[in-house]
Amino acid sequence: MTDATGTDAQTLQPFIRENVDTGATVYTDEHGGYNGRARFCGKCD
Repeated sequence: MTDATGTDAQTLQPFIRENVDTGATVYTDEHGGYNGRARFCGKCD
């Protein structure tokens, strides 16, 4: 398992894109770094 190096959108979004399998469900809290994940990650619900 790999840890993200930051919590901002520029760090979290590429991290999720690179580390989440297609079809996986991603559960998040309401942290602003996750906002817009549907746009950057077609894998995320």
